[in-house]
Amino acid sequence: MWADYAAPWCRPCISQAQAIKEVEKSLGEGVVFLTVMTSATEEYASIPDQHTAKAWANRFGLNPERVVAATNLWSWTFPTHILYSPEGQTLYRSTGYLSADQINDLSRYMQDWDEWSRNGRRQWMKAVK
Repeated sequence: MWADYAAPWCRPCISQAQAIKEVEKSLGEGVVFLTVMTSATEEYASIPDQHTAKAWANRFGLNPERVVAATNLWSWTFPTHILYSPEGQTLYRSTGYLSADQINDLSRYMQDWDEWSRNGRRQWMKAVK
């Protein structure tokens, strides 16, 4: 699962949503993309709600079931991305805009995790830079 933490007022998040939409089309069901809205406005601690999440999904043509509002993550830097394995391990984490090509390149982390889950090789545990 790819989790993207965003806010509607964040300019890089807007570009990021477009890149995610592009990658989601190319990968199909290979990866579940989830967007977590962590703020409603630029005001300090503006807590998003389901309206915030629905508006974001509609704006970018994202699956509204995969855009949610968080009530306790408003201090995060945007956009933040976390790729989780099916077991819940963090395979990749970064902050800042990633292009569609960069997101597609992250498939190597999923491949490393698959190999580790089959035979115990620990490649996926390498430090992320």
